[in-house]
Amino acid sequence: MEKLFSIQTTTNSAIEAKTLAREILARKLAACIQIISGVTSIYEWRSELHETKEWILQIKTGASRVDELIAFIIQAHSYDVPEILVVDVVKTTDAYQNWALSQLSQ
Repeated sequence: MEKLFSIQTTTNSAIEAKTLAREILARKLAACIQIISGVTSIYEWRSELHETKEWILQIKTGASRVDELIAFIIQAHSYDVPEILVVDVVKTTDAYQNWALSQLSQ
């Protein structure tokens, strides 16, 4: 069975988060996306400390879509260097994995 992955990225607005999520789903690059709103990120960028509100997208996809999904995020994202973390889903239920993977081929 194909492996399931969770990919995380962040955006600087709810509008961009929802737009990215809808475009990813329309392209069948993911089965499901949760948007977590209003997180505070503190980071250094170009030698300056920043504190910003961001929205996290947790994107569930199959191994066969990971590279295409990463390429799409890079192309569509407003950030110069978007956060893209790929997490191997070590364990889930067979029912959820079957459902998620079936969404990628409809």
